[in-house]
Order: sequence, then C-alpha cells, then structure tokens
Amino acid sequence: MELRLTPGRTLTIDGPAVVTLLQGRVEILGNVWTPQSKLSVRKGRRIPIESMDGSRLEVNLGKDATWTEVAEKAIPETWMTVAERITTERGTALILGGGDCGKTTFCTYLANKALSKDLKVVVIDGDLGQANIGPPTTLSLGLVECPIVDLFRIKPEKTYFVGIISPSTVGNIVIRCLRNLKVDAENKCADLIIIDTDGWIQSELARNYKTTMVKEIEPDFVIAIQEKEEMKTILESIRKRGVFILQVSEMVRERGREDRLLLREQGYRKCLKGSTLRTIQLMNVKMEFLGINFEQPAPAEKEKKFEKYLGCLAKHFEEAASDRSPQMPMTCITKAFDGKDANFSKEGIEKGLLVGLLDHERKFIGLGTIMKLDYDRGYLQVATPAKAEISVIQFGRVKLLKGHEVGIV
Repeated sequence: MELRLTPGRTLTIDGPAVVTLLQGRVEILGNVWTPQSKLSVRKGRRIPIESMDGSRLEVNLGKDATWTEVAEKAIPETWMTVAERITTERGTALILGGGDCGKTTFCTYLANKALSKDLKVVVIDGDLGQANIGPPTTLSLGLVECPIVDLFRIKPEKTYFVGIISPSTVGNIVIRCLRNLKVDAENKCADLIIIDTDGWIQSELARNYKTTMVKEIEPDFVIAIQEKEEMKTILESIRKRGVFILQVSEMVRERGREDRLLLREQGYRKCLKGSTLRTIQLMNVKMEFLGINFEQPAPAEKEKKFEKYLGCLAKHFEEAASDRSPQMPMTCITKAFDGKDANFSKEGIEKGLLVGLLDHERKFIGLGTIMKLDYDRGYLQVATPAKAEISVIQFGRVKLLKGHEVGIV
C-alpha cells in the first residue's frame, strides 16, 4: 500500500515489513533517507519514520505487522539535546534503564548522530537476553560503519560467551567482559563508545549490579531512561558528572514474554544457520562451565561407593577441584563422601545445550548445540556452522531444539 506523510508527522512500523521511500525525505533514528531508499523491519521490532518535507512511501506488511501514524516527533527533544552533547564531547556512554524503555533505540539514534559528524563509533552490546549484535547469551562489540536502523545488522568483531540469558547469577562476569570490551574499543581509537545494557533494575541485587557496573566501567556519560522514578535508587548511588535522565519515548514498543522469546530465537537462528555435525574427541578440547574435565578419573573404590549410594551405574566419575563451579545443572549430595560434596547429573541432560566455541587463542568462533556426549568412547557431537579448529567448549544453560528455545537448565 502507498502512504503519504505531511511534514513533522511520524509513521511507526511494527515488523515484519518492507518500506520504500518514493518521494520526499524522512528521518529514521537520526539518519536522513532519500527517495528509493528501502527499509526492512524485522518481526518484533518497531521503527519510527518521521517525514521532513512531505513524503510518499510504499509499505509492504508481513504477517501480524502493523502501522500507525502520529503527530508527534519520532525522537524527543531531550534525546536530541543529550545526543548533541555526547557527540560533541565524545567518550564512553553507558545506557541504563528498565525493560522496554528505549535503551537500544537511543543507542541507535546516538550512533547515527555520531556518524553524521564523521566520528568512529563502536557499540558494545551488554544485554544477554536481548542481544542484538551477537547471539543471545553473549556480550559483543561491533564497529558502526554506516547508518543503521537496527543493532542486529552490526557485525560482531569480538564476542564473549556467557551461556545464560539473565545477568542475575553472572553479574561479575558480565561487568568484567564489558570492561574488557571497552578496552578493545579504546584500542580501536573509537571517538564514541556506546554501551547498551540489560533491563534488570528492580531488585536490590540488580541495583548493586548496575551501580558496580558504572564504577568498574567508568563511563564519561551515564544515560538513565525512565518512565517514572524507577532509576532513582541507582542514580543516587552514582556520584559523577555526566549523568543524564531521559524520559521514555512514546514511540517505544512494550514487548511481552513471547516477543522477547521471538527476538532471541531470531538471534539463535542467525548464528546457527548452516550448521553441520562435528565430532570432537574430548581429550583434544578443554570443556568449561560444565564441572567435568575428563582429566582426573576418581579411584575405582570411590566410584563403586558412589554407585552403591545412588543405586545405579555411573557413566563417568571424577574428582574435581573444590573451587570448580559447574554451570550444567547437577544435584548435590552433601557430605556423602569423606566430608566432601558430590555432584551428579542424569545422562543425556546435555543434549540440546547451547555452547560457545573458542579457538586456541580463546577467541569466540561461533555457537553450537550439543547433540551427543559419549562418555564411554570419549567424544562429543556438536551442531555448529563454525569451521575453525575448536580448542575450548563452554557449556551454556539454554536448551534449543531446531533453533527454538525449549528450556533453561
């Protein structure tokens, strides 16, 4: 269908949709588009299109896609003012706020405004559950080389696999990875580093996590986006200059659990596309976050004691360092063996688990899903598009089936 927009009016598109600008000029998240420009909006995302001088657009909507025309500007004046300040002074901008407040939208707008000033821009994606640059369960860095409407289009240049979609149990790991990614961005001589974050802010643990994040990352600017005063406690803990409070844009879409799941699954499928089955000998790789390393088998008498206690045979039994923290779910038998804890899990629980694959330099080379872990023959089968040699396998806690999230273990 064809739509006409008068100057100053905004068209919001909820994907999936394709929009072609036929006449006039429009601004999309800080970037000016001219006739014959084409915009793709993926399912689960909302893009605002503001007419600058009277526009004519062709809009092709996919299944369940919608559009709305409103009189308001796409970007609030306060967002424009803060973006102008940041792109003038440059440095590192950390974006905070709850879920569905517009953090990623502001990041996109800020990146485009910086590009319009010929700045070198790096975006760090710090949202495990709603990752855009890398796949869900990861933290990534990407260089913005051209105007964007969706961080999903940025190519990741460095990625850390964390293996879970919530930071609640891995806050220290997330902060450490973000700090390292900031150093990488500085080494790229970026004029502006933009750090997008997750929406976990409500509990005391969450507030401590965000306060520690600000302290450890040491950004030049902290942008807090809030609807009421949900960021008040966090902001009171931040004693620094360069803190800006922005209101939620009316253009921001509120997403439900199903929308969030849909966006995660888009990310999984994107990064697992073209997977083939690879068989890996366990002795040739290091396995992390699993609690099993196949390097130190336990004495036979202890294995028999364990089997007698459980009333079944053990496929694999080993003694591990006391400080090892298994990420794969295991049941603990407290003080059952010489006053030590014993962890055990059922055979087959690892099938479908998402894993991060690293090369010999510990560089992330891709995602995979475990198809089989054979303790007797000492091999593992993983479905992955990665072609490089695998040296480290990091086990996550998300289970997938044909690209669909079927559980968190």
